[in-house]
Amino acid sequence: DLFLRFADDLAFQSNAGSEYMRITSAGKVGIGTTSPATNLEIRTTASDNGILLKSTGNTGSALDFDANRTGALNGIGTLRAKWNGNGVSAIYLNAGSDTTNKDDGMITFNTRSSGTGVNPPERMRIDSSGNLLVGTTSAFSSSGITLGSNVVYSASSSQNAANFQRYGSEGEIIRLGKAGTTVGSLETAAVSTSGRLVVKSTTFDGY
Repeated sequence: DLFLRFADDLAFQSNAGSEYMRITSAGKVGIGTTSPATNLEIRTTASDNGILLKSTGNTGSALDFDANRTGALNGIGTLRAKWNGNGVSAIYLNAGSDTTNKDDGMITFNTRSSGTGVNPPERMRIDSSGNLLVGTTSAFSSSGITLGSNVVYSASSSQNAANFQRYGSEGEIIRLGKAGTTVGSLETAAVSTSGRLVVKSTTFDGY
């Protein structure tokens, strides 16, 4: 074993005297900085520089987050983007609700439209059941959109729950199908001068 004991920082320099890495007396590692604020801080001076995980063989690379959280929905891993220190977007990898088996989880996607802070507000999540939730944190709630494996659910208490727009020529707005076969549609038509919606099916056409 090799042991290096030092009371102050340990710095690594080139022959020309330029410092490239430092281990502080607090055990923090800095690359490109002499005063790292976290366990590992890497500072770059050019775009697209930073961390590369590369395999030259028939293997894959991984970035793992592992934590033994005790509370439901607690964070396990975070990918956060800061604009000059202000958190503007993030992806949070969180535990689920089963604190006994600890075998479920969810992912939230967060962005900021204005203001300041470290953690931007949530906009969308994938829950432990695989549902995609937009504008809500609970599946099939009284607001927001839920995309499940077999259903699309949209609800709102103050605005249209769904808004479908067709630009251009008259024609179908929504096509309805069953087992791969079209069984009807909702469309606009030139004959509906009053602006009424035309409902068409394979056996009936009406207003």
